[in-house]
Amino acid sequence: LTHVSVRDQIVRAELLIRDLAASGLPFRKILVIGAGVAGVAAGLEAARLGKSVTILETNPDPFELQYKASKRYIGPFMYEWPSIFHGMQDFPPRHWPCSTSPSSMPPRSLEWRSPSPISGRQFASRMRIWLKKKLLKWPGKLAAPLILTDVQPLQAEAWVNHFVRKKSVTKDIHGTDWTFSKAKSISWMMPDFIILAAGMGPEKLTADKLIGQSFWSDDQLCVKSTSNKRIAVLGGGDGALQDVLRALTGKNHPLHAIEQLNGCPAVATLLEQEHPYLLTLENQSRSQVTWTTDKGILRHIDEQCASLASKLSNHSEICLAVASLIRSGKGKVEIFVMETHFGKAYLLNRFLVHLILACQRVTPYFFAGKLCLCVHWGAEVKS
Repeated sequence: LTHVSVRDQIVRAELLIRDLAASGLPFRKILVIGAGVAGVAAGLEAARLGKSVTILETNPDPFELQYKASKRYIGPFMYEWPSIFHGMQDFPPRHWPCSTSPSSMPPRSLEWRSPSPISGRQFASRMRIWLKKKLLKWPGKLAAPLILTDVQPLQAEAWVNHFVRKKSVTKDIHGTDWTFSKAKSISWMMPDFIILAAGMGPEKLTADKLIGQSFWSDDQLCVKSTSNKRIAVLGGGDGALQDVLRALTGKNHPLHAIEQLNGCPAVATLLEQEHPYLLTLENQSRSQVTWTTDKGILRHIDEQCASLASKLSNHSEICLAVASLIRSGKGKVEIFVMETHFGKAYLLNRFLVHLILACQRVTPYFFAGKLCLCVHWGAEVKS
């Protein structure tokens, strides 16, 4: 999957449930493993359609992954830049450009309102409050989904194994009824489907003798003391580019960088002139990566972003504005990429990194006394 934002996870989960409901297959009960964004969205959508839903979570509360990250920011439309609605961070959007009124939008399970992207912790806290209210006010004619937290991982695994292999389960599931905070035990029931929503797999956090941090954990990339240090980022995907931008700029998310650049009228005009091209590139790349596994597409997108960044760096106004984004310091941010191009990443992050590289190359004197960005590609990394 190329696009895995919180919004994308919600939409995918809901579409999965709607497709199951429309498939004609027996669909009365489902078991959802994981009470994160996708699991809760799937569970609420199924319950809204009148299905019996049980959600198992090994953490004490839903959305625990996001709650641990006060320095990761979530915005449902942030990465739609340069589309005109990239600044709308309500979900679902209150004002949708292609509809006559918000009521014409299909109903959504998860909802939150914010004028700007919010931290993972803020998001999780808001969603926990919203979810409790949603469950307590669930329509009486439908059964609310049961969310069971503090479940032992081996118990959840036993249920999944039983479903797959039709083996007997020796123990019931014990956990906490999240809505009312009461200890509860559930006897085995055979669901029609199990939705695995427990994450996208383990992260690779080690390289030789280096040990990294999880994407959703807090780090020290933006603190003042790191501006004079050498920071190494391993990988060329979206998480890596996010970290590079945070380390270089000290900003919470890339929209802050775009807003600062647009604060200069001349720069805003130059960037706006390129919006149609960037938007076409983004739309075409999304369509292509959805329907093919050809990695050459990512290389093509990268080359186009680098070319545009090089063109824009010929304007001193652009270079000066980009230099003003970078933190002061004697340190260096180095990114190590196994291939000759960046991998799966949103256009906004990709474009900003290439723009910084191009401006730094053309006008190094603007970047004197600033953190330096250096990219090590392919063969250089292997050696």
